[in-house]
Amino acid sequence: MLNKLRSTEPETILRSLTVDAGAIIDWASEASAALLAAELFPGTTPTEAQQRNLRTAGELQTRLVLSFVLTPHTTINRSTPAALRAYVLDFILPLITGWNRPPKASG
Repeated sequence: MLNKLRSTEPETILRSLTVDAGAIIDWASEASAALLAAELFPGTTPTEAQQRNLRTAGELQTRLVLSFVLTPHTTINRSTPAALRAYVLDFILPLITGWNRPPKASG
């Protein structure tokens, strides 16, 4: 849907997703933070520091997705679910959690 709007009404959608995107970024960041909190802290309330980190991770995810929406061209292999999963595990997960998965064995 966003791709169609980007091609049919670029002056409206581009402004809404860039310089006027504050409300969208706030909403999507909070929604993302809530999903992360539910996944990472099930049944408990995160500390204030953890909540701050979740909001930061939520905003980072939101801005990354927005970047792909606005500029879909990429060299990242997103051709299969496995390729996309590997990208997320190698690059996105460490941004959110600070965790690096072990390097793959060569050979």
